[in-house]
Amino acid sequence: MKDWQEVGPHRYWVEGDRLFWQSHGALFLQHMETHVQCVLAIIETTGHAYVCIDQTNQLPLLPAARKAWITGLHQHVGKFSSAFFGGSTVTRVVDRLMFRALHLVFGNTADVHVANSESDAWACLEQARAQRRLPHLHTPFRP
Repeated sequence: MKDWQEVGPHRYWVEGDRLFWQSHGALFLQHMETHVQCVLAIIETTGHAYVCIDQTNQLPLLPAARKAWITGLHQHVGKFSSAFFGGSTVTRVVDRLMFRALHLVFGNTADVHVANSESDAWACLEQARAQRRLPHLHTPFRP
């Protein structure tokens, strides 16, 4: 049984290097600040965070929440992997734009996956974990 925490209408649990966030409605600034603090605490403790986000009941991010996410985590890209599922088309588009802005403004490319289900999201995160443990497989061989 997971130890669920609540922040406004949202809830989440943390277990080791994993964070599961379940959104219900709008994410206000204070909600996103809690989310960012959770991710940063996991990074500080374990070195890398694996974040699964259920957007089934989430409304599109408000501007203050987007800004809090970007400013709070942009220096830590590469230290967390995220997988989203259940979001509406609008939510998915806003997410893509936010990650693209992160890349354009800060030059960082976040490890982000959009999945069709919770099980697919966790599978993406497990694959990301496995790839982090392996040496650079895509580095060309040089004799």
